[in-house]
Amino acid sequence: MRRDLAVPLGLAVALVAGRARAGEEAPTPLPAYRFPVGLVSYSGLVLTLVGGVTGSPTVAIVGVGAGTLGGPIVHLSYGEPLRALGSLGLHVGLPVLGGFVGAMSERGCAPRDTGLPCGTVGAFVGGTLGMVAASVLDLVLAGERTPSEAGPVRPAVATLRGLDGAPVGATLVLSGVF
Repeated sequence: MRRDLAVPLGLAVALVAGRARAGEEAPTPLPAYRFPVGLVSYSGLVLTLVGGVTGSPTVAIVGVGAGTLGGPIVHLSYGEPLRALGSLGLHVGLPVLGGFVGAMSERGCAPRDTGLPCGTVGAFVGGTLGMVAASVLDLVLAGERTPSEAGPVRPAVATLRGLDGAPVGATLVLSGVF
């Protein structure tokens, strides 16, 4: 019967401890860094558009590189590696998806006077729209940040004790800010 009380008692202690921490004053937020993320993202977008409109593949490639890698580099420089990975996923995935959808929307088109194969303009427009969407979402990622007071996540094993003080089980405890 004592073992049956250990789990509810352990949960009650965890809830009380969580509420005590919840009543503490929240840490002050760190400054947001939306401006640098927006600057590199939209600079890359502008370079890509200028390269596409003027027919300069070098400028377009530099723009794609700046737009794709600029946001993750800024996130890393602010000490946010997970946001950098998310930013890289956005800046690679959304333009590729947009370009694919744009190219597929022109299936069966007639050849153009420009000599471009069917799907090229749709891929460029879709990829550009994907870059815009990735840049907007990346600005959301660069929102308010709060410092982690507890530091890294630290696993520990806690012993659950019965009402008489005898050990009745153990549980894994993770501490940190999630």
